[in-house]
Amino acid sequence: MLQKSGLTIDGEAAPKNGAQISAEDAALIYVSDTEPGIRRLKAGKGFSYRGADGRPVSDATRARIE
Repeated sequence: MLQKSGLTIDGEAAPKNGAQISAEDAALIYVSDTEPGIRRLKAGKGFSYRGADGRPVSDATRARIE
């Protein structure tokens, strides 16, 4: 059964796993690694960060993840 955004293909809510429940308990957002996300790419002496769409992430997002 495929899941995207917590829903199954037929539109029903997907059951939560232990990691999702733990994230909620800690006031965190659970993100699955089955879909593309932010990538860190070597650039000169440092790194550049790109979103799933290939565009650079915002300064606020970069500050949050660094």
